[in-house]
Amino acid sequence: MLPATNPQVSKLNTQPETRVKVFMPCYNHVDHIADAIESVLRQKTDFGFKLIVQDDASTDGTAEIVADYASRYPDTIEPVLFKDNQFSQGHRIFALAWPRFDSEYVALLDGDDLWEDPQKLAVQVDFLDRNPDCSLCQTLTRYWDVPNDQELQIFPTKKKRMFFATLDDLADGNFIQTSAVMFRLSALPSLPSDFGTIPFGDYAIFALLARKGSIGLIPKVMALYRVHNASFWSSRNQEERTKKTNDVKRFIMRHIPKSQQLPWECALEGRPLPFFHKVRPRLRRAMYRLLARSP
Repeated sequence: MLPATNPQVSKLNTQPETRVKVFMPCYNHVDHIADAIESVLRQKTDFGFKLIVQDDASTDGTAEIVADYASRYPDTIEPVLFKDNQFSQGHRIFALAWPRFDSEYVALLDGDDLWEDPQKLAVQVDFLDRNPDCSLCQTLTRYWDVPNDQELQIFPTKKKRMFFATLDDLADGNFIQTSAVMFRLSALPSLPSDFGTIPFGDYAIFALLARKGSIGLIPKVMALYRVHNASFWSSRNQEERTKKTNDVKRFIMRHIPKSQQLPWECALEGRPLPFFHKVRPRLRRAMYRLLARSP
């Protein structure tokens, strides 16, 4: 299957039992894309799921690997193969993919990461089914140093692990790992018209979702995030990260109610939160630790 000017997509009939669409963006991930796809194919569920793999005109053979997998698993994998690089033209990968999301839940997995646990989709669907007030949830993620072949940390850090976090908690920074996320599509059926103006989209999407519900945590390591020189985020210096993150925070503030903006204003201006806002996440973290110790 050759890339085309317009993305070539396998026409799949989404059956009623297809509850999850898995979205996997990739670009020049030839060393990792097969592992990522295989980790999705290994998922054990009693519901249907589809995998959308969106390749942004890779030049290293990634697209050919995606096409090969799609030809072998046509009922599961929906390939989107761009001939021209969309990111370089200012298009956001999520904005390009969003119209394809037509399932109850959407799970995310970058093309250079993978899922370690074959129960990940099943566990997250069960969690969201049991917690209808949650807009999204994540598992714990293992950060893996590729050059040195060793574990760096488990994310989020212990200070940021809360059973149910809120939009306020995100103001200090993103503690959600994209490849560990599943979200409820009804909480964000479409993206704002100015979504394409921000430097990156995942942090903004998580905040927009959190307007409608809490952020759940499943305290089990199920995803692996590869840290390497070509990583979009980990390869950036701190000054660039801060600038881009602040740009995203300003975008978020344009799309949340005035009543929810105080923590975001304080974060951008570098001033402390009022006492109540400051102590609330600490109480939730303490409650999480107590519940985690209980039998």
